Amino acid sequence: MPDKLVIVTRKTPLEELIQRLGTRSQAKFYLEQEAARGGSGFARYEREDAAYARSRELLRRALPGKVRTHWIERDFLPTFTFGPQDLIVTLGADGLVVNVAKYASGLPILAFLPEGVASESQLAPHPVRQAAALLARVMAGGLVSRSITMARATLADGRQLHAVNELFIGARTHVSARYQLRVDERAEFQSSSGVLVSTGAGSTGWLRALCAGAAGISGEPHACQFLAESEKLVYAVREPWPSKTTGASLVYGELVSGQVLELVSQMPTGGVIFSDGVESDFLPFESGAVARITVADQKVQLLAG
Repeated sequence: MPDKLVIVTRKTPLEELIQRLGTRSQAKFYLEQEAARGGSGFARYEREDAAYARSRELLRRALPGKVRTHWIERDFLPTFTFGPQDLIVTLGADGLVVNVAKYASGLPILAFLPEGVASESQLAPHPVRQAAALLARVMAGGLVSRSITMARATLADGRQLHAVNELFIGARTHVSARYQLRVDERAEFQSSSGVLVSTGAGSTGWLRALCAGAAGISGEPHACQFLAESEKLVYAVREPWPSKTTGASLVYGELVSGQVLELVSQMPTGGVIFSDGVESDFLPFESGAVARITVADQKVQLLAG
């Protein structure tokens, strides 16, 4: 029995646009102008906003009355303190689950998908219309927990960054990243567009896109997807450049639990490590910095029916 249900929601695209432009009428005018140039128009944004409002109401009605509830919006996650017995309930697509998991500290997450939203990820949440039944099963202790593997980057000074989908190590801009890559007893100086380290949950996203591009060039199929529960990571070097001083032999491989992928930066400025596509939340990775990438001890506890 959780002490409290923390329901995490997100702004709709229309709400974000109104926040940026000031009023609903300004947002409508802007979208109608965009529609005249081939954009989506106001009606689509309005439909998505109405569908999310219906989903919020469905979830509100499904909440058990005997447990305290607290609603927060995604933007407040960095400053919110979860209790040790909280159950986190999310209403959004997989990106919201990823955002929440980084702050959940191993607390269980019950993820619901709003009306009208499709999801292909291994984190695929439950349709919000199942909320009443699933929350009743939670209160009765009838749901099992999936332990989703995370990746972790650790710098020499102890700073860490966790990822549910993937870590990116490289240059902040589109210039080449320069570093030394070390795994097991092998090492190589490289110049590339950066290194991607994916979990199983992330293997349906960015890593899948990299593999699709490689398969299109080579003409051979290359399946990269693996289970979110798998105790391993996959690293892939983006556009490695072979030269007299840089190599391109250590460009793809697996890291199992206990293995370390080590990178030593040779970038005087602009080197970064960020996770799950959030470029604003990063670790600096500049000349001399050493990053150790491993399977994280912390797991995402995702409730399943």
